[in-house]
Amino acid sequence: MSDTGVVAILLAAGSSTRFGGDKLGAELGAGTVLSAAAKALAASEPERRAAVLGEASRQHAPLLEALGYDILINANASEGMGTTLSCGADWAKSRNADYLLVALADMPFVTPDHFSDLMQKARAEPEGLAYSLCSARRTAPACFSARWFGSLCALQGDAGARAIIHNAPQSGAVAAPSRMLADIDFPADLC
Repeated sequence: MSDTGVVAILLAAGSSTRFGGDKLGAELGAGTVLSAAAKALAASEPERRAAVLGEASRQHAPLLEALGYDILINANASEGMGTTLSCGADWAKSRNADYLLVALADMPFVTPDHFSDLMQKARAEPEGLAYSLCSARRTAPACFSARWFGSLCALQGDAGARAIIHNAPQSGAVAAPSRMLADIDFPADLC
């Protein structure tokens, strides 16, 4: 079931420096890291979805377009995740979205149900913000109401929305096991 007014972005503009190659194209199960993340986000059925790519990941556009993603290119991706999230938030703002669900392309184990839970939690929260929680660690994926779009559009550097999530009320947390929230930084993380 679609959540009207919720759009989603998949942040996929990183350069995979620590991985030593194209981590998004690395084999994982019957697909790749990117295909697993993109399919799970699509299965949560946001109203629209886009992937933010950089020059280092532009080759993945055909796969993402085939999965129904709009493609956004962040020309400033080398400046850090903040610029990638800002690019996606600007797209959501231009679509007059009510909420923005943010997912990371190197987190292939997040389930569609977790994305759906984040959308529902953000709608129920007075602050309009929901984030993932593992033990005491607050992290993406996260869902932000339109009231946060200005702050997201102003992001720079590599911190992303970390400060916003860190200062959010505890009631916005959606718990998940550590394996679900694992990201792929090194080849050993695929095991």
